[in-house]
Amino acid sequence: PADGDLLFPAEAGAYARLREEKRAIAHELGTPAYHVAKNRALMSMARSVPTTPGELLGCWGWGAAKVSAHGDRLLAVLAPFVAPLLQQRAERQRKRSESRVGLPSVSPPVVTPTKEDMAVEE
Repeated sequence: PADGDLLFPAEAGAYARLREEKRAIAHELGTPAYHVAKNRALMSMARSVPTTPGELLGCWGWGAAKVSAHGDRLLAVLAPFVAPLLQQRAERQRKRSESRVGLPSVSPPVVTPTKEDMAVEE
């Protein structure tokens, strides 16, 4: 997602914690926080839920240099959120598939959540 308002509530919690860690890393290095990672890259982590540096490379905004420099630390911050995020994703997919009963069987498109989707989460 390009905007934090489009994150599901659990994703927003992970994103907030990732941003805190990004600021801490930047402070330690004496560099602007955007040199560590862009916010959109952290949102991509919260949505994609990578668990390894290789998976992190598949997220938007992450290249080999940033993964090497900061990936392990940020993945450690994301780790406590992985199980709940994956569980909630599976629940959303289940609800979507139930709402499609009787429709032709096609793979659901990848969709950014709407405000209505987020209201269901709360």
